[in-house]
Amino acid sequence: IGLFFFTSCTSDSQFGCPKRNNPDARYHAVSFTFDSVSSFFTRLNLDPQKDTLPIAKLPNSFYYLQGSTRVYDTFVALSRWNQQYFISTSDALYLSANSNQKQFYMDWPNGSTDTLRIDFKYEGTADNACCCYYPLQAFTLNGQSFTHTQGEEGVYFFAR
Repeated sequence: IGLFFFTSCTSDSQFGCPKRNNPDARYHAVSFTFDSVSSFFTRLNLDPQKDTLPIAKLPNSFYYLQGSTRVYDTFVALSRWNQQYFISTSDALYLSANSNQKQFYMDWPNGSTDTLRIDFKYEGTADNACCCYYPLQAFTLNGQSFTHTQGEEGVYFFAR
């Protein structure tokens, strides 16, 4: 005998958002990628004819400045999902929303540095257009806004 339970969720939200617990921003990564995978090969100093992109941690690469001191993100990784490579950072959303830290930097093995402006705002409610507690206000890479997002958690794509 099989039992099936169906549940529905009602919402008083003006946006149709389901009721949620208030998630801690420390458990949400910010992920970004480039429209072209060749950007990763270039930045990681790899030859696309001979090398494959590693799925790996990138220590001491993503940081913000506290005065003149670099404060590195706890965890930064190059990952792959659905044939798409992307960078994930563990601290950017939390720092942006709760510590008003909006300017970040990514040092790459080829010697280049990208400047990222990541601006999330804590709203205290998930009753908004994104049905989230931390709606994105702005996200730029070297002054250019992302072109689109993909996936439920949002991987932000930048033209390259």
